[in-house]
Amino acid sequence: MSIEIRKAQNKFDYARCVQVRTIVFTIGQNVPPDREIDPEEDNAIHFLALVDNVVMGAGRWRRYNAHSAKIERLAVLDIGRGKGIGKALMQGILADIRKTDDIRDVILGAQDHAIPFYGSLGFVIYGDAYMDGGNIPHRDMRLVLQNEEAA
Repeated sequence: MSIEIRKAQNKFDYARCVQVRTIVFTIGQNVPPDREIDPEEDNAIHFLALVDNVVMGAGRWRRYNAHSAKIERLAVLDIGRGKGIGKALMQGILADIRKTDDIRDVILGAQDHAIPFYGSLGFVIYGDAYMDGGNIPHRDMRLVLQNEEAA
């Protein structure tokens, strides 16, 4: 099995990202379609995860504020789960974020069931629990980048 992580390069790639997200979130988790596609689409850098040239996952990141990035919409199709695709996707996105010198930390909103996954990548919970994406329990998580300089 060969996993390739790459940035969406054109509208076709972006459409494939949205297709994965629609299958996982809108169909699979009943997230309202108007919540899934949001005003941040054009501000984000979108990524695809391909296994043997078949799209199996997607995710995006965007600048959240002056020194933070936010990872959002990480999704892996059911048939691809448990095969390291999500981890490879996160590693690819984080590698891209690290190329931006002034970003010191990365945040994300994790569905409760995914907290151990993000924790295994170094993210820690902060803040209170909340509902998002319709009615899905979430917690905010944060990763301080290793290249962060003392303020």
